[in-house]
Amino acid sequence: MHAFSGQFDDARAARDPVIRLVDGAESRPFIPVLIRAIGSLHLWAAQPDQAIVWFEHEKKGFEADADEYLDPHTLVGLAAARHAVDDTAGAAAACQRALSWRADWPCRD
Repeated sequence: MHAFSGQFDDARAARDPVIRLVDGAESRPFIPVLIRAIGSLHLWAAQPDQAIVWFEHEKKGFEADADEYLDPHTLVGLAAARHAVDDTAGAAAACQRALSWRADWPCRD
């Protein structure tokens, strides 16, 4: 809620204890919504380079480590961040991937 109202310092202060808890875990849990929220926070705070790092962090741990494992919501954030750093090709690719996600997601059978 802090981030939505533009209170980015308060949003980071609320986020930091959660990150410390996750970082302190014996086995790092996969928490995509947290990762996406942190990426969004950086994007809204005009830190698109950091946003890209966090949005792409969602795919870490997958064998292929490819964009095909990113959730469509994450891909939209990634597209916005890439656009903000003038990576129009990367932004377009993320948008296309988000639009086609359901049709060819690798775990579909």
